[in-house]
This record gives sequence, C-alpha cells and structure tokens, in this order.
Amino acid sequence: HWPWKTEEVVKPGALSFVDGSVPVPTGAGLGVEIDDDSLAALHEQYVRCGIRDRDDTGYMQTVDPSFELLSPRW
Repeated sequence: HWPWKTEEVVKPGALSFVDGSVPVPTGAGLGVEIDDDSLAALHEQYVRCGIRDRDDTGYMQTVDPSFELLSPRW
C-alpha cells in the first residue's frame, strides 16, 4: 500500500497479474530485483528532507477536518 509514493525501487516486470492473481515464483525468494540506483536516490532524498516523524492524523485532517484518531475497538 503506497498511496503517496510515485518512485519505485523494484525493477519493472517483477510482478505481473495472470487471471487476477500474481503467480508464486518457482525459484527462491520473491522473484524481484532491487534497482540500486533508485534506492540510492530515494535514500539521499530521505536524508535531505529532514522529516523524521509521521503525522497521519494531520494529513487525514487535510482531507477530512473532522477526522479523529481513535483506538480500534476489537
């Protein structure tokens, strides 16, 4: 789930849907490869941005001002 992400670090073509599902790889691992250049660029972006804390409630309130963070009741 990456709703605010536009960059990708997994090389294209790793996951494809067949008949509505993703086939299980036949070899070891997940069958994906990391794009090292993209990963390095995103790391540098993280280091430069200075953001270290999440504020999901604040973000949600930009969409729905009445949003309150409540503990789940399960």
